[in-house]
Amino acid sequence: EFQGGRTEEDIISWCKKKTGPSTQEFVEKAGIDKFIADNKVAVIYFGEKGAKFEAFESYTKTFENAVFGHTFDEAIAKEFNVEGTNVVLFKQFDEKRADCNCEITKENVEKFVEGNYLPMIMDFDQNSAQKIFGEQKTALFLLHGKDDKSTAAKKAFEEVAPKLKGKVLLSWSEVDDGLGKRLGDFIGVKESDCPTVRIVVPGEGMKKFTMESDITVENMVAFFDEFTSGKLAAVFKSDPIPEKNDKPVKVVVGK
Repeated sequence: EFQGGRTEEDIISWCKKKTGPSTQEFVEKAGIDKFIADNKVAVIYFGEKGAKFEAFESYTKTFENAVFGHTFDEAIAKEFNVEGTNVVLFKQFDEKRADCNCEITKENVEKFVEGNYLPMIMDFDQNSAQKIFGEQKTALFLLHGKDDKSTAAKKAFEEVAPKLKGKVLLSWSEVDDGLGKRLGDFIGVKESDCPTVRIVVPGEGMKKFTMESDITVENMVAFFDEFTSGKLAAVFKSDPIPEKNDKPVKVVVGK
């Protein structure tokens, strides 16, 4: 059953993985170079045959959002500055490369790949919507416009991303652009509110939290820390509390 994203690239990748080997063997460096260049995320095992490779191969059959390769050639590994047995994730964004540098077990490879295959900041599109709302992952959003204030907010968001990497998913979008408008409608953000930072916890009884302070690196870190410590109150869409409510029929609002 297909559980991937709704794009041409996702569907093709899924079909290839289900009709062929889950990891491709390379005997030349040029083949790995092309493999890396052709894919947004490529994960390569460098090392010997045996239990470690079997653990890696076992994981490759379960993960749909990256392509996998391997080489048992020590000389090729050295050309990629790999000593001994290791798993390396190559990506066409952020820092471009991440090395596992861990004991090669299925669990460790899973933790490594799933912690590094996403951009630190995801554009809000079909793939990130599936990741956040489909898999019900907590996310920190920046919804912005095109003015100078939004430009400054985006710069601060880029600076805070490494500080929050691995703790929460980060995504941004123009609130009047494509899926950004739907996102804004969904979490209650208008263009006049932008730029604004929100935390969204998807799932049944979805919760939303609004950062009231200026959008700076320090304030965003503090905002997330308050969220994780349970000090923030969720924001619910609500009519204002009635000034008078002394009639026989009471008016109840979200607040």
